[in-house]
Amino acid sequence: MSFFKSVFLTSGLTFASRVLAFFRDQMLAFFLGTSALADAFFLAFRLPNTLRSMFAEGAFQTAFVPILSRLGLGTARGRDFTNRILFILFAMTSVIVGLGEIFMPEILHLFAPTFSEVHFDTAVLLGRWMFPYIIVVSLVSYAVAILQVQKRFFWAGLSQVIFNAGFLAFIPLFVYFTEDPALSAALSVITTGVFQVLFYLVFVRVHSTLPRSVVTLPQTVRIFFQKFGPGVFGSSIYYVNTLMSTAFAALFLGALSIMHYATRLFLLPVGVLGVAVNSVLLPFLSESLISNPKYARHLFAKSLLALLWLGLPISLGFFFRAEPVISLLFEHGAFDAIATIKTAKMLQVFSFAIIPILLSGVFSTLFYAKGDTKTPASLSVWFFVVHVLALIGLTHFYGMYGLAGAVVLSQWTRLLVLAGVWIKKYQFMPFFNMGSFLKILILNILFGVLLFITVRSNLGWMGIILDIGFFGLFYFILSFVLGLFGLLKKA
Repeated sequence: MSFFKSVFLTSGLTFASRVLAFFRDQMLAFFLGTSALADAFFLAFRLPNTLRSMFAEGAFQTAFVPILSRLGLGTARGRDFTNRILFILFAMTSVIVGLGEIFMPEILHLFAPTFSEVHFDTAVLLGRWMFPYIIVVSLVSYAVAILQVQKRFFWAGLSQVIFNAGFLAFIPLFVYFTEDPALSAALSVITTGVFQVLFYLVFVRVHSTLPRSVVTLPQTVRIFFQKFGPGVFGSSIYYVNTLMSTAFAALFLGALSIMHYATRLFLLPVGVLGVAVNSVLLPFLSESLISNPKYARHLFAKSLLALLWLGLPISLGFFFRAEPVISLLFEHGAFDAIATIKTAKMLQVFSFAIIPILLSGVFSTLFYAKGDTKTPASLSVWFFVVHVLALIGLTHFYGMYGLAGAVVLSQWTRLLVLAGVWIKKYQFMPFFNMGSFLKILILNILFGVLLFITVRSNLGWMGIILDIGFFGLFYFILSFVLGLFGLLKKA
């Protein structure tokens, strides 16, 4: 399957997952709103979710996929490598979960020292229920990484679809039996995780015929840990940034839940576009950077231009249509009009972070495909410093909206530094089509002006849908006229 066909498939599945995630968040908003109980759930869930991204997806996949791509899954060395890594991953996450269960109060207090004492015990209880999620989702991520190497992107992309569909199915069931929406949400997380891991371990065993795991450290495993260590460090800095945001958000009543809902929306294009492109780009580049550098440059350039073309209108749309979109999606039950206004303001600030996150993801993937996990890890320290200083300064002047401003500032810093270091270190430039770049720029200036002059409030749910549909169609018709769909030709 070609690169962009794989991207479209992965993007489609990711989009389906995000749609289900919005329904999931609507259900959470209905049951929990932006109350202190909602803050307790999001605080408790953020810890295992952060560790999942740090160990099971971020550092693990960036070290695992390039090595297995070069070894070949069908070879004896490849099968032996996957076995040993599976055993180590399970043992490592089991130890982490054991420690987390014991020290949950201390961990949550460390990252949210000012959190309401009334609901702190609830957060601890929810955290202990959800913390084993790290083990099951790590095993899922292991299976997904193998499927990516096999270029079975459909099965790999089903992971979050299964999770969000399962969550939607289980939470009303648990609410019915427990009459406790926060506990029901926590039980839904761990139950759905078990269903995920059962599905993927059966699938990978059938299609990869993995033998029994043993504990030794051959050269391939040692190389994995040489790449994995810096990756963990870099990912840990990134997610410590997230936990720092959590700690600062705890200073403002309702900010944790407001930030969650706004983040879910602004990360939609990052998930549908950025994650899809980068997850497909990693195995393709791991093979082509050495064997076919010209093709690698071609993929590099097309990935950047395609992300700009598709990401800029979404960023503009979120900025100029934040309030009606939030109202349409979340203003139900306990989520009232005041919550809509606050969440919309947060989303408007977050919209400026979409482009740097999308583009910096491509540069990070280039480093990982090259086998260089140390450079992004070392640079992440500086991004952490920028983020913390921005949190201190911006929350002082702008309150909880400074949380989003700090993300914007740190992500633009990340993009500029990663791009500069990559070009200086490897002298590997993309083959840019400047004509396409200028067309994208002019198109989005026109698009932004039209969105600005047509801003309206109180559109109603049908008016919002028609507005989004009209401007989306308008953008893609102009793109077709300008020939920008050529960016998606066979790569």
